[in-house]
Parts: sequence; C-alpha cells; structure tokens
Amino acid sequence: MESIKTHAYIDDDGVLRLELPTSLSHRHIEVLVVIQPLEEGAVDDMGYPIGYFEKTYGMFADNPIEEGEPPRKMTPQEWARFINKTYGSLADDPTERGEQPPYDVRDAIE
Repeated sequence: MESIKTHAYIDDDGVLRLELPTSLSHRHIEVLVVIQPLEEGAVDDMGYPIGYFEKTYGMFADNPIEEGEPPRKMTPQEWARFINKTYGSLADDPTERGEQPPYDVRDAIE
C-alpha cells in the first residue's frame, strides 16, 4: 500500500482532478480519497495572506544568511570521474531544440 498526500484545487465546476504518479502500472487498484477543505484566510490583491510581509519582514535579522567558503575546485582526476559517472545520463531523454521563429530584421548600425 502506498499513501500519497497532496494539495489540490477544485475549480468552479466542482470537479476534483488528480494526476498522481505511482510505482505501479497496468494494474487495477483501490483508491481512497479523503477531502479535507483547507481554511483560507483573506489575501491581498497579489494573493499573499494579509499581514504576511509584516510578520516575515526581518525574520533573519538576528541570524542572517552568510555566504560560506566557495567550493574547492576539482582535481583533473575528480573531474574525469564525475564525467564518466554522469556521461549518457540523459541518453534516453535527449534534449531537442524546437523550431525557432524568424529573427526580426533590424536597422543597421551606422
């Protein structure tokens, strides 16, 4: 049995639509759906909860995010191991560039 917890939105038509990835395929399964409405508070015109910025502004003033040391550079041997380990990892899902629109014709710079 696999439990999946997620949030979803029900549109004006009142129909809940779910697409959930599973580790199963080509099988009949039993599905149990529990619908628990979430409490929705008031939001501003940008969709943020009222008072969000007042509550969160300055949260990290006492504990600022500091940059650590830059990562060390790989040795040529480490780089070669990395390339050998990851080479071909997208072979089954190649990246393809779709057809591009024509470029705009611009005035020449004088």
